[in-house]
Amino acid sequence: MGSFTETVAGVSLEWAAATDKGPIRARNEDAVLALPGFYTVADGMGGHFDGQRASGAIVDHLRAVGVKGPKITAAEITAALEAADSDISTWGSGKIMGSTVTGLALCEDESATHWLVWHVGDSRLYKHDGTKLSQVTRDHTIVQELLDDGSIAEEQVAKHPD
Repeated sequence: MGSFTETVAGVSLEWAAATDKGPIRARNEDAVLALPGFYTVADGMGGHFDGQRASGAIVDHLRAVGVKGPKITAAEITAALEAADSDISTWGSGKIMGSTVTGLALCEDESATHWLVWHVGDSRLYKHDGTKLSQVTRDHTIVQELLDDGSIAEEQVAKHPD
């Protein structure tokens, strides 16, 4: 996918999108959706059953919201994610199947133009200020819970088995 420049809701945006299988997996199970002002990445859970199908379902449900442009709501994003979760939970015949997801959309309502951010799992959203990245979202994981309650130290996170 190339690089694009668009103006959405009065905001000038420059964007591009790509996914990669990374150094460990044999295939890429990620799905990406990049529409002007609406961006999401679903990360199929590698090592689990049919992560590519799960990430694709999430992106398909979110596409129906994203094509509406900047007049979307948090409730519409939530409904799309819940519908995708419902689909995914009926597949797999008892096998573990799933995906994590993160995204953001430029939204315009009566009071202001703002960014709406969503994420599930450990797919993260970062902010780049021109010189450094800072994490915007907090992981929804067992390891994050252990870190938050003081059971493990920051140095243990990368090597934790979960």
